[in-house]
Amino acid sequence: MLASVIDRVRAEHGLEPNATLVNYYSGRDRIGWHADDEPTLASTTIVSLSLGEGRWFDVRPKGRTAAIRIKSGGEHLRGRLEDGDLIVMSGAMQARYKHRVPHARGDVGTRLNITFRQYR
Repeated sequence: MLASVIDRVRAEHGLEPNATLVNYYSGRDRIGWHADDEPTLASTTIVSLSLGEGRWFDVRPKGRTAAIRIKSGGEHLRGRLEDGDLIVMSGAMQARYKHRVPHARGDVGTRLNITFRQYR
């Protein structure tokens, strides 16, 4: 399965990943605001695959401190990542924005997030 995802990443997004990062979210686990802007990245494109329980995914401009929700036509957004969703963060995404997976409310199942990256 992962080999076909990597083939798709190469063909559709021009990324030659040489590393993956796997995050396991158990129930209400979260990951706080951050940008994947490590200086060792050879490409600013990061492709992220969600598996398992759906979770919210928030994006905000760097420098903002308040959590932001989707606003129609606005620059801030919140979207739902479901099982099998593949998102691509490229261009100035990591330089200009932060993202997170917030705490889930109530009882939720587990989720895996696999990111594909190209390091130098």
